[in-house]
Amino acid sequence: QAHVSQISTVGPQAMGQVCHAITHNDKDVQASWGKADTEKHNPSFKEKFTRNDENMEDHDINSEYESEEGEAATKITVKIEKARGLRNADWMPGAGKSDPYCIVKYQEKEIHRTQTINDNCDPVWNDTFPFEDYVLGEPLEFCVYDDDGPLKPPDFLGHAIVDYEVFKGTGFNGDIQLQDAGKGILAYLHLHIKLSDEIHFVDGPPPEFVAEIGSSDKLLGLKLDTQDGETAYITEIEEKGACQDYNDKVDHEGRRGAHMHHIRKGDFIVRVNNTQGNSHDILEELKQETKLEMHLKRAMEITVRVKRKNQPLGLHFRDPVGYSLLVTKVDDNSVVGRWNRGEYTEKDRAGEEKAVKKMYKVGHVTEVDPSLQIQKGDRIIAVGGLAAKAGDLHRRINSSDDVIAFTFVRPVKGKEPPEPEPPEPPPGPSPDPLPDE
Repeated sequence: QAHVSQISTVGPQAMGQVCHAITHNDKDVQASWGKADTEKHNPSFKEKFTRNDENMEDHDINSEYESEEGEAATKITVKIEKARGLRNADWMPGAGKSDPYCIVKYQEKEIHRTQTINDNCDPVWNDTFPFEDYVLGEPLEFCVYDDDGPLKPPDFLGHAIVDYEVFKGTGFNGDIQLQDAGKGILAYLHLHIKLSDEIHFVDGPPPEFVAEIGSSDKLLGLKLDTQDGETAYITEIEEKGACQDYNDKVDHEGRRGAHMHHIRKGDFIVRVNNTQGNSHDILEELKQETKLEMHLKRAMEITVRVKRKNQPLGLHFRDPVGYSLLVTKVDDNSVVGRWNRGEYTEKDRAGEEKAVKKMYKVGHVTEVDPSLQIQKGDRIIAVGGLAAKAGDLHRRINSSDDVIAFTFVRPVKGKEPPEPEPPEPPPGPSPDPLPDE
């Protein structure tokens, strides 16, 4: 039982239990599934974009780039696709929204600047540029500002430092969280980065995949939430566990490991070996088996912004535990019920009432789905863009704010894992032939 002490869970079977393998810090779950390394209110994803050297000492697999770090300059290509959730620095009445632009720095010098997108806290730049003088091993810094014109200094909206470890090998395609984005602000920048020998930018992460973890003397290093009764939701990945080793192997394999994908905080484990459909059984399989074939699904992220207007929201939850609120029921005659039926409207810039466009996000891909509904089993991981403990989320929902925004997650839509094949009958004597009629 190599995995017995590797897991801690939050759920009906182990409400609030913390095994000795987990050092639980007061960290919030962030509502994005890209690579990130954040601070107190924005916990680290295991695919982080800064990494300490000691994390790499235990691995014998050498990257094809490790011996080249610090040598001659090479070319990289960077695409700044978009940002989302930026702070509105132009908050005065009639001032509109922030007018953001992004600066890229290398060795503390500016090497590129995007255009300014006016009046938009979710700007799309799609700005691609080459940089010919990149030395392998150096980080890149991305800073976002609000352009206030020539007579006033720009307002700072956040920054991110992206380490070479993130994009070495096949490159990077994903969200990173902006640091110092403002109190309670969860803001993200979507980037593509590739080295000179890559023809195309790497594809984003798949919505579902299989991770195979072999026998190990190490603890698995997962913190799981099993409240929904069907899956195991990953809320934390430990630095020194077997799952971290698996993620490091994905980094080292590069092109050779194109079939492998990182296990991330926010993923849903939907099947382990031949066990699926029951959170408790999945948890027991993780504890008892030394060789694991884990079927994982990325999170489907849904943001719902509504006005209360002195009406009930219509959301019911389990008792607040962990870092998400599990929805147990949605009332039809409520604000969220109206949103579900497509009856919720908002005024556009021209002052006309129009139906709210329903959208969801998986990784960096956003899709429109008019049939989208909030349902039993969904999890609220942020309120007003701020992630927190479940009790704090519940208090924010019950606040007096007229306008409220929720971030829900659920396993991404797609084909369910196939049912395991029934075992073959044991060998035995052949049955006697039927007599001729």
